Parts: sequence; structure tokens; C-alpha cells
Amino acid sequence: MMIAPLPRCGSHPRPSLPPPPPGITVQPQPSPRPTPTLSPLPTLIPTPTTTPTSFPSPSPTSAASPSIAIATLPEAQQTVPFSVLAAVTAPAGLANFTIAANQPPLTLTYQFSPSEVGCTVSSLVCTASIPMVVPANAPTGNYQLTVTVQDGADQTAEASASLEILPAPDPTPTPIPSPTPTVSPTPTVSPTPIPISDPTHRDQE
Repeated sequence: MMIAPLPRCGSHPRPSLPPPPPGITVQPQPSPRPTPTLSPLPTLIPTPTTTPTSFPSPSPTSAASPSIAIATLPEAQQTVPFSVLAAVTAPAGLANFTIAANQPPLTLTYQFSPSEVGCTVSSLVCTASIPMVVPANAPTGNYQLTVTVQDGADQTAEASASLEILPAPDPTPTPIPSPTPTVSPTPTVSPTPIPISDPTHRDQE
């Protein structure tokens, strides 16, 4: 029995499609586009929050500090006005002066404006004459005297010295007026009468 060989694949001709009916255009089917492969999304790393560096604002140039020195310290007595002379240097101008005499437990404090001590607010260099009076009821003896100056920039400087307070001077005795002498009245002298001549007697002669 003989077996006929099988025909090879592809040896048969492809059947041709019948032509489309007239008036119909056959559009070729587009080839399917390949689906794009999605790449993984990148992981977002949070940006660290940075604190801005603060730069200090430039501070204005501060004026030089004032200085003070006690130039003259007079002898002081109770109830007698006296003045303390102080040499002052104040590049920022003057604000006020304070003078204090301290003998625990007592402190005598006085405050003055620049004009009251012979200076001005705009004075850079000045010799202040600071007045002071120690009352009669303040004890005598040694006091710690402190003079403080404050400038226009609220800076202060002070100088100290020892001050001795003496008793008040003795009061000057009031002179007693001498009694006024009594003046005796001058006696009245009667005028001497002048004789008057008789005209009748003259005719008889």
C-alpha cells in the first residue's frame, strides 16, 4: 500500500480576498502600538529646612565714657554754703550731676543740671562748680563725698574724696545800742528892755 506524501506547508497558494464592493474603500488596519513600559516613579527626598542665618545688625558706635575728677575740696562748715570743683570730660554731652555726702546712717544728696554748675548740655569738657550746704542738724566729722556725672548716653562716672564738716561758726553777737543821752532844754533868756525916751520931756526942755 503506498502512502502519498503530504503536501509541504506553504506550498498552497494563499487564497486571495475577494475585492471589496465598489464604492467601499478598505482601510488597512494599523499595527498595534506596543504598550510603553512605565518606569518607576523616583522617590522624593524632602529638602531639609534650613534656618536662615541671622546676621547681627551693626550697632552704632557708642560714645566714649565720661570721666570726672574732684579738683578742689574746700573747708566745709554747717550752714555755710561752699562749692566743690570737679573737672569733667563727656564726649556724649552732659545730662546731670549728683553730689552725695555720706556719714552712716546719714546721706545728704543733691542733684543739679549742667547749667546750675556752670556747664552746658553740649559741653564736652567742663569744670563744674557744684554748690552744697550742710544743715545745722547734720553731725560734724568726716563724710565720704561722691560726685557723679551722667552724660547724654546715660553713661556715668564718679569720683570720691573725704570731706570734713566743721561746726557752724559762732553767731556774731548783736551790738547793744548805748542809751541816747537826754538833752536838757536851754533856759530861755529874757531880752533886756531898751528904755524909750519920753517926747514930752523933750518939749519941756
